[in-house]
Amino acid sequence: MYLLMRNGVDEAGEKVEDTELSYWRKFNALHGLILDVAGAEANADCEEIDLGISELQTILETLRKVKDAVEAAIPAERRAEIEKDIENDDELGLVFDEFDDDLCDQLDSIMPTCIGFLWGDTEYNYCYYEEVCDAIEVFQKALDLAEQGEEIYYYCWW
Repeated sequence: MYLLMRNGVDEAGEKVEDTELSYWRKFNALHGLILDVAGAEANADCEEIDLGISELQTILETLRKVKDAVEAAIPAERRAEIEKDIENDDELGLVFDEFDDDLCDQLDSIMPTCIGFLWGDTEYNYCYYEEVCDAIEVFQKALDLAEQGEEIYYYCWW
């Protein structure tokens, strides 16, 4: 899964390689969100999916809702403990333990995971939260670039 910026053509009219803004592996919830927001088919394989300013804003807004929901449910002190454990490679089970049922239901209504061949984990856990936090930074950069006139698109293959 890639988020890219089109670079167009050079002075000689040759296509310039596009700039990779991010690469994700098995972040199925983000894939589903992008397809939904862009109105793309569920089997959009090897297709470039253009993401304009409004689509990028919607994706960013959804990612922020997920982040806010997790942060409202898990106190900052507890998140800090988990981050410390990650840094020290201690108790990594905490990272993969699924959130409580109420939070999972809330996240499922905001940005559900997607089941599919080789699509990875479908649980709502700290890994999901970390992926969302990282994606917020990427999509904010993409939105900034789009607002400057750059063309942004999503591409995946399997």
